[in-house]
Amino acid sequence: SVASLDGRFTINLPPLEVVWNQDLVICNEENKICCKNVSVGEVYLLSGQSNMEFSLKDSVPGAEAITDKDIEAIRYYKVPATTYYGKQTKLGGSWQKISKENANKISGCGFFFGSYIARNTNTPIGLINASLGGINLESWVSRETLLANNFYKDEVLEYEKKVSLEQIADSSVVSKGDEKIHQGLAKLFPTIPDITEYEKTW
Repeated sequence: SVASLDGRFTINLPPLEVVWNQDLVICNEENKICCKNVSVGEVYLLSGQSNMEFSLKDSVPGAEAITDKDIEAIRYYKVPATTYYGKQTKLGGSWQKISKENANKISGCGFFFGSYIARNTNTPIGLINASLGGINLESWVSRETLLANNFYKDEVLEYEKKVSLEQIADSSVVSKGDEKIHQGLAKLFPTIPDITEYEKTW
């Protein structure tokens, strides 16, 4: 594979047999990169709103449902929730083996799904969690598709205009709709409420 001028490249691997916990070595005449503890199996995308984001630690049963087999079989990647304008080619975060210690990051629904498949197929399972509570469906649709739809076209262009203005004005520009919301909040909370006492009871 030959990299482009900006360093991007793609490597296509042939279909591989199931592999557990091996080293993946990538090398050329000058460099050698070794990725430790790599498995080959099936990868699933977990997506949706709060019911998919809902963590294993808050589920019943919770983290105590994790077995040694799950720890061996399941890898987990949580796509960081960020606001981003434009196309993304890099994400933060990293793949992790699941454990009772990191159960607060694991989707409960995703875990039970992945665990069931791993136990019944004896195959390593990769889970990519790209869920976010209350997210709009439009967030998953490409800009080109939204622009081709008359219902969304104006909304997309208005959003892009607003984002561009905010970047130029260092986020000091707000739309009339946002202004109305801020005014309403200011009436409800003329001063920032002290929530210390409430936090103690949660």
